[in-house]
Amino acid sequence: MLLLHGFPEFWYSWRHQLREFKSEYRVVALDLRGYGETDAPIHRKNYKLDCLITDIKDILDSLGYNKCVLIGHDWGGMIAWLIAICFPEMVMKLIVVNFPHPNVFTGASD
Repeated sequence: MLLLHGFPEFWYSWRHQLREFKSEYRVVALDLRGYGETDAPIHRKNYKLDCLITDIKDILDSLGYNKCVLIGHDWGGMIAWLIAICFPEMVMKLIVVNFPHPNVFTGASD
């Protein structure tokens, strides 16, 4: 289970969920790029969505997993949505809290 925080939070916002789900999952809550104790690149290009999505994909790979239960809140929800769209094979279950489907921002509708 991979937990992605919102703005302006960091991994600690998931402390209760970490305790709750650790008996059933290997649970990881990380700091997104530029938050908490992570590196904060100066150039805006380093915060483009494709970079943030690649960060999460690389983290999952480095943990030795090819899929996960992915939970995102707020800005982490946007990243979670995009991972599920771009790499659906990586997401067993998707839970997004407090962020709409990305189609809302593109004007697309069903």
